[in-house]
Amino acid sequence: MHGSTTAGPDIRRLLAATLGMFVLALVAATQASAVPPYDGTPISAGLGPTYGDPWCANAAPGSSIANQQGAPLALIPYEAIQCTLQKIQNEAATAGVPARMTYSTIGNSAGGRPLYVAVVNALETTNQQRDYARWQQIRALELENPAAAQVLLATFGSDVKMPIFIEANIHGNEEEGADAMMQALRDLVTTPRGTNALVDKFLDNTILVVIPSQNPDGRALGTRANSNGFDMNRDFLVQSQSEVKASVRVQHQWLATNGLALHGYVNPTLVDALTKPHNPGLDYDIFLKWNQPRIDANQVVLDALPGAPGSSGYGITRPVNEWCPEGDEPNTSGGLCDDGVTAPGPPSAEGWDDWGPFYTQTYISLIGLDGSTVEMCSSSTPTGGCGGEGRLGSKKTQYVTFYSSMNYWIDNKASMMNDQIEIYRRGVTDAERPACCTNPAIASRGFTEEFHNWMIPYPRAYVIPFDGAGQRSDAEANRLVQWLLDNGIKVNRATAPFTYNGTTYPTGSYIVFMNQALRGLALTALNAGQDISSRISQLYAPPGAWSHGYLWGADIVEVPRGAAFTPATSSITAPSAPTGGVRGGTAAASDWYSVTLRGPSEVRAILGLLRSGVYGEMAEAPFTSTTGGAMPAGTLIFPNDAATRSALDAAGLAAGIFFERNVGVTKPATTLVEKAPKVAILVNPGSGIFANSDQSESLEAIFGSDAAFVSTVNGSGSLQNAPTDPLAGFDVIYNTGQTFPSTANATAQARLLAFFARGGGYIGTSQSGNNFMFLTGASLVGGTFAHTSDGASGGMALWNNVGGSASPITGGYPAQDTLYLPSNVTFFSAIPTGAVVDGRYLGDTTATWVAGLWRDRDPNVANAPMVVHGTTNNVGRYMGLATNPFSRQDAEREWTMIGQAALWGTLTDEANSDVVSPAPGAEVGHARFSDACSGGAGICGVASSAPGPAIASVAVAIQQVSSGLWWNGSAFASPTPVYANATGGANWFYSFPSSRLTEGDYIVRSRATDVGGNQEITPDSSRFTFDATAPAITLASPTARNYGAGQQVKAEYACTDALSGIQSCTAPVESGSPIDTSRPGTYLFTVTAVDEAGNRQTETVTYTVEFLSCSLTLSGRRPIAGRPSNLRAVVRAFGPGRTAAQAARPVRIALRGAGVSRNTTAGANGAVSIRIRPSRAGIIHVRATASNMRDCLANVRARPARAGTAGSGAGGSLTGRPN
Repeated sequence: MHGSTTAGPDIRRLLAATLGMFVLALVAATQASAVPPYDGTPISAGLGPTYGDPWCANAAPGSSIANQQGAPLALIPYEAIQCTLQKIQNEAATAGVPARMTYSTIGNSAGGRPLYVAVVNALETTNQQRDYARWQQIRALELENPAAAQVLLATFGSDVKMPIFIEANIHGNEEEGADAMMQALRDLVTTPRGTNALVDKFLDNTILVVIPSQNPDGRALGTRANSNGFDMNRDFLVQSQSEVKASVRVQHQWLATNGLALHGYVNPTLVDALTKPHNPGLDYDIFLKWNQPRIDANQVVLDALPGAPGSSGYGITRPVNEWCPEGDEPNTSGGLCDDGVTAPGPPSAEGWDDWGPFYTQTYISLIGLDGSTVEMCSSSTPTGGCGGEGRLGSKKTQYVTFYSSMNYWIDNKASMMNDQIEIYRRGVTDAERPACCTNPAIASRGFTEEFHNWMIPYPRAYVIPFDGAGQRSDAEANRLVQWLLDNGIKVNRATAPFTYNGTTYPTGSYIVFMNQALRGLALTALNAGQDISSRISQLYAPPGAWSHGYLWGADIVEVPRGAAFTPATSSITAPSAPTGGVRGGTAAASDWYSVTLRGPSEVRAILGLLRSGVYGEMAEAPFTSTTGGAMPAGTLIFPNDAATRSALDAAGLAAGIFFERNVGVTKPATTLVEKAPKVAILVNPGSGIFANSDQSESLEAIFGSDAAFVSTVNGSGSLQNAPTDPLAGFDVIYNTGQTFPSTANATAQARLLAFFARGGGYIGTSQSGNNFMFLTGASLVGGTFAHTSDGASGGMALWNNVGGSASPITGGYPAQDTLYLPSNVTFFSAIPTGAVVDGRYLGDTTATWVAGLWRDRDPNVANAPMVVHGTTNNVGRYMGLATNPFSRQDAEREWTMIGQAALWGTLTDEANSDVVSPAPGAEVGHARFSDACSGGAGICGVASSAPGPAIASVAVAIQQVSSGLWWNGSAFASPTPVYANATGGANWFYSFPSSRLTEGDYIVRSRATDVGGNQEITPDSSRFTFDATAPAITLASPTARNYGAGQQVKAEYACTDALSGIQSCTAPVESGSPIDTSRPGTYLFTVTAVDEAGNRQTETVTYTVEFLSCSLTLSGRRPIAGRPSNLRAVVRAFGPGRTAAQAARPVRIALRGAGVSRNTTAGANGAVSIRIRPSRAGIIHVRATASNMRDCLANVRARPARAGTAGSGAGGSLTGRPN
């Protein structure tokens, strides 16, 4: 709770005059208030840097707590809570104080931070040990046999411990309560026995259970909510958040008699003195008996709490004792309310009530006795009601209120514990509700039956049918039963069929008998509630009705008090194992299977199946199933194949749902459901950073990780700014209040319109009128789509399912059902052209309103539409719900509509086709037109609806871009597409010879249809260029001529294409490189050019390579037998036609004859010097050879040696001649 008010002195004087029997107690408390703790000074050493005690861990830099470390109070960081608890234990051990406290982690926050509870239970004396053991005996008896517990308690007198529960900081930015309780824990744990009488008193008489920070995320982040965006002080009935679940477990473990929930901020400090209306599950005679005088004790210490010098001190705000119907104090000079007639006080005060069970304070009181919210002050001004001390004053008020409450509770311990058990005894014995206000001490304060008795008679029981026609969803029945068991409510199971009010319920149905200890909590969870519109004008916070029995997914039946109702039952500790699967078993005959979704658990089960690869269809019309009987539109249909049968059977058994068999049943028209829809949660955060809320958390509770944020305009990843479309891959939009983007955000506009054009769905609820105007603003629907909101404080209404079995949205709902309204009564005042109405409010406002607060009723609500569906102008489907199904997660019954709308609205899972050849963007000619096709000349591609049914057919249309005309079967002459059927399915082919094409661009569209009749919404469109002209080749070298072997000749050629361009230009060697002239012969030189369209051209030339002719010249002195001599051989090669000399390949020279046998090789210049020594006279034959040359021959004669000249020089010179 969170508010601000200032108490007037006249009201306090009036209240002081009524204190009566409590004066002596207050005087004693006043005397005590001059010393710690009642002066706000800690009993033990002050905790934190304000007192010179540094934190054991620092807050995250830049966090809210990090920025509050200076005067007037340094707040304890969340990061320091665990180590400070350990530090306190260590301090006690060091001081020789026996261990009094244990602390533990009881769970984790939504953001993953540990949640701690500390339990102070001193057992250092024999009496403390005895009194704790006595409490354990009481705890073991009080719920099952409270009368025996009362008798036992009477024997104990005051010698028994009493559990107390304190919760601080459930709103993360209401911080100082955590500091106050950490200080109190240090007081109680470290103060040696005998040194402080008040500490000893607390330790001797109580078990103190403290959650120092119920909201670790909020404390760390400086936010009211946790990181899921939930206000957890509205979650104690739904218990959707992990932190609240952990708190509930702790509270049921200890069943504390009394408790406080520490909040802020009201000036001066507000302590829960609760205005009307009061929760009907509370025994208000007992609650008032203790709540009012305990607040008296709080008032004494708060009034006496000294503030800073010059301030007016502190004080207290007591709403029921001081306020007016307007929810505030009188503002007239005569102390009267706004009308100048009404006096403030219990008969008239409103605006700070305990009607809703979702507050911590109310929940404490429903399972215990005296619970209060304490709204600490915050003002730092001298007259602001907070002692002029700001944060320090906030801590002080929580600190002294805790101590004064504890002291009061201990002083009245035996009586209060007895009254707590008396509430349980009334429940177990099915006692009648008593009067609330006959106690003189209460009546004297102005409490009367007329204004403060909101108790109603308890019914006999509630039946939760199971495994039969009376229950829409066994899975949801089990969910409800599990919640009841988790909250300490006894549930029985029928051991035989039984009949009530003409209906027979099967064995296994659940019964919640109301003769049990926690019947008040059971009533507030299961009862439909009351219409309180004539008795009250406002609530502190809506809603005015909240029933799990009528707003969650299960059907229940209330058995009124006094009814004859005696079914045979046995108690249970867990819900029954679910039954489900394929009806009759997977071996039983069935052409296909069907299931109608009737609860959120079933929606989640089907989504899981779709994620696993199973595909299905949604019926667009009702039909009659072989085993399921009449089944509505919106029913899911699945094929009969081995894998699917097995998956359905397993999923059905796990979730508690049956898949019906259909033999010989004509399948209705369907829409393909091939995947779990991905839901885009449309937001536009100012910072561009996404923040969770009950909307997003609820969508995630239904769709899991398939629900994710998408921003319209703000942020780098938004529809406007992201480089790629953030809606790619999403199937449905859930709008959280965004308008359709303006023309200034053209990219966002285009992406949204493209989303709907490809079959995207849309869901809008009454969270904002923008959600409906979004469709009209985008011209996606015609007419007007608007809702009207009539002022109210929330509740429950009846609606008629006018869509009935024909509605894909509400077909699975009964003819009449209940609807949750979080605050105002909202309805459609105008619906789009062509919209189908699925649900309407009843024909008059009295009949349609079940429970809650709705005073000045707009008659236009009668028969007004509240659920509609339709089709957008560009293919997409939409659903509009005129209320908010996700507020605080109360309205799970409406979640099935959301699941149905997402499944029905997902048309993005259409059949799909793709053109493979000609490839998109390709340039093709006759040769490459059908490259990837195996069926001949034509167009081919692939199609799929995976994981959906098989493709039945593909149709193709072809457009000539230059003319804009489409092929009509004989010519490009049609102004509109003409589709012709291709052959095949998953791999398709359309015969179309390329001879029908002229050069230019063409577009091919393909459109697939699956065997279920689901047609591709946006046909695949592929553009290609047709080019039939071959490329050109210029070949300059070689030419058709003769070349000498080894002659250096460079290739010179080029390829060009004026249309599509050259893809390749190939030849034996690259242009500019030598051609092959290595060996004589005839050669072909071919250049091949291929353009991008696949057109080919070749150019070939034939050339000849000949051997070289040669000459061999010898020179030097003529050789003489027996004498050495030197010869020089020179070889020259000539090309064809005795052209200029060319280089021969390496020349080998052989000499034979006259006793000479010698081989050598000429140098690169063709010359070589050879030294020989003929042994005799004769001819020496010389031969020159090379691979590219004819052989050259020459001879030289060796002369005989003359007498007397042996060994001397050779004879005369010689010259050889060319060969």
